[in-house]
Amino acid sequence: NDWWMCDAGRYGYKFIDHDRITAPIERTDGELRTVEWNEIINHFLRSFRALIEKSKDETAVLLSPQMTNEELYLANRLFVKDLGIERVLLVRANPDGDRDDFLIRADKHPNRKGAEYIGFTENERAIQNVFDDAASEKLKAIFIFGQDLVSLYPGRNVEDLLHRLDLSVFIGSNHNLTSEYAHFVMPAAAYAEKDGTFTNCEGRVQRIRKALEPLGESKPESEVLMLLAARLGFEWPYQSQEDIFDGLRRSTPEFQGMSYQKIGKEGLN
Repeated sequence: NDWWMCDAGRYGYKFIDHDRITAPIERTDGELRTVEWNEIINHFLRSFRALIEKSKDETAVLLSPQMTNEELYLANRLFVKDLGIERVLLVRANPDGDRDDFLIRADKHPNRKGAEYIGFTENERAIQNVFDDAASEKLKAIFIFGQDLVSLYPGRNVEDLLHRLDLSVFIGSNHNLTSEYAHFVMPAAAYAEKDGTFTNCEGRVQRIRKALEPLGESKPESEVLMLLAARLGFEWPYQSQEDIFDGLRRSTPEFQGMSYQKIGKEGLN
């Protein structure tokens, strides 16, 4: 698009600097404290291994259409294929916005189409079932990628539901009401701090390139997922975002034949 941007795209950057999560945070006896990455991973795995060995049906993962294709691919590999968790769901964070009949679309999520290609579509009933199971204490653990469930579902008393869980993990770039109640908070990089691809509403795969270093101790979700996979004993071959995309194109028909070089500046269908 050269220099052309819609107003929302041009001026919607302030969250990159405001209310950022800059270090891992652990809730201990109701109090939040900043910890090192190794410490939070060790404490998280101690709880998670015990839960996953008992029952995989008691864990849910809520993904975001703000995540890149590469991140969603790794989430699918870790949670669905390697760990065998069935309830891995996509949460739509933003309501529809302004649109026109030319370029501006009502859907303000950068990668909902990519999530669909990788196998994740919105299922509101399934998400409500997660809340119901948390309320009845049938759900024991939840992973939340970036979404503020407290604000999205004001009628579900999400704060109380999170308190009922044995384990809750929030992986995101900005503080919100949900991150304040999670047991473990892992800081994620914003889109301007990472490389990868999004798939737009027309199915065109487009590159994003890192303009800034991740703030504080934050990491791209892909690095967080690879760290978790390695500590859980899974041997993944990826050394770069391009390696991850290569795995994606080999496993997903909509991305076959693509490469970062072919995508280039203009994107590729």
